[in-house]
Amino acid sequence: MRLKIDRAAMALEELASKGPLKCENLRGLDEKGYAGYVKGEDITVIDGLKVMPPVVGTRRILDESNYRIGWLLEESMTQKMLEHAMSMKKLIHVSSVADKRFLTKAMLQEQLDITRGLMMMSYPGFHGLGEWEPIWVILENKEEWDDKMAAGLSDDLAPENAVLWCVSKELQRGKTFADHFGKNEKSKMIIKATKKGGGAPAKEPMISEEEHKKMLAFYHKK
Repeated sequence: MRLKIDRAAMALEELASKGPLKCENLRGLDEKGYAGYVKGEDITVIDGLKVMPPVVGTRRILDESNYRIGWLLEESMTQKMLEHAMSMKKLIHVSSVADKRFLTKAMLQEQLDITRGLMMMSYPGFHGLGEWEPIWVILENKEEWDDKMAAGLSDDLAPENAVLWCVSKELQRGKTFADHFGKNEKSKMIIKATKKGGGAPAKEPMISEEEHKKMLAFYHKK
């Protein structure tokens, strides 16, 4: 869910700052050159233009990559979308651990619900967006993951294929945490999730990055 929130934040930010995403057939092409492709009877571009949704927006900017159309909503709505994208990034940031902010699935789901509400205000019924728009795909739970295509590099883990590790020990399914380590409520342990068959994850460093920097500075000065 945290990974989904991260993707939603990036998708919302891209939409707010550069406008809707073009269909795959037109990505990377300058709109000024569409006429030449149509005149040359380029089927790829012609089919792409047919499926593009109507333009929705009040302002236009240039997307140098030509992946997005560049039409933006009014500034106040754009700002709301960008602020919410930032709040989602802050919620799942690693600093939550240091600040002892406890996350629940309900809290993360609430962020998606707020995002959906913003989209309904910005693009009612997703009008003006293609079905390929990343934020639409995420909110409609239509994301597709191919483990072979991702070469096993995706951070997404299916519960049935995940293994939990703690202090180089694999946690067995069906057993509680107390079964492995006893009932010591004062212990702080870091749990890591990996894909089944991937072996034990890398161990945590004995000292933090900040402590390491201080040690280097101390011995350098000495």
